[in-house]
Amino acid sequence: MDKKIILVIILIAVASSIGTVYSLGATNVIFRTSPDGISSNEVMRITSDQRVGIGTTTPQSTLDVNGVITSPTITAIKCTNFNRYADLSNCEIPFKFLNSLDLSNANLSNANLSNANLSLSNLSNANLSGANLSNANLFNANLSLSNLSNANLNNASLGSANLSGATLTNTDLSNTFLQFTNFDGANLTGITYAGCIGSPLGTPSAGTLPVCTPIP
Repeated sequence: MDKKIILVIILIAVASSIGTVYSLGATNVIFRTSPDGISSNEVMRITSDQRVGIGTTTPQSTLDVNGVITSPTITAIKCTNFNRYADLSNCEIPFKFLNSLDLSNANLSNANLSNANLSLSNLSNANLSGANLSNANLFNANLSLSNLSNANLNNASLGSANLSGATLTNTDLSNTFLQFTNFDGANLTGITYAGCIGSPLGTPSAGTLPVCTPIP
């Protein structure tokens, strides 16, 4: 069963168990609580176009949560927008295990992903501009056509990662592990790569392929 559906079922069950009431309007099912038996506070709504909003009266996606989401695997995501399009821009992301995930087309601009494990993840077409990926593990990650302009990849591992067609203008690749990293067709204008290690591959569309200390 879809995880979003399971979440909604749990929320409805919990709401019912604590005496929450709901009203069926012309377009929305609205769940409310009454802390004093007089006032009425909306906590969740289901719209006629099958969108669920928690903490918001105008959900923009299938599940739209305005607030902090906490679970055994996702802890305290501090975002203004978290939805099915994986908009994590400007987020402080405390959990670091993001390996083997499909994050294609995700918006991670200016996100703090330092020390994150993104190995084997699909980040094709993702927006990582300005993101902090220092010390991150991106081994074998797919970053084709992604935007990494102005990103910090200092001391990151990009071994065997696919960056074909990616944009890395003014990206910091200093001290980065680049063994067999594929930069074919990538824009490497203005990159910094002092102290990088390994032998990167490919022919960039702009800029120069990093010349790093070869692995013995």
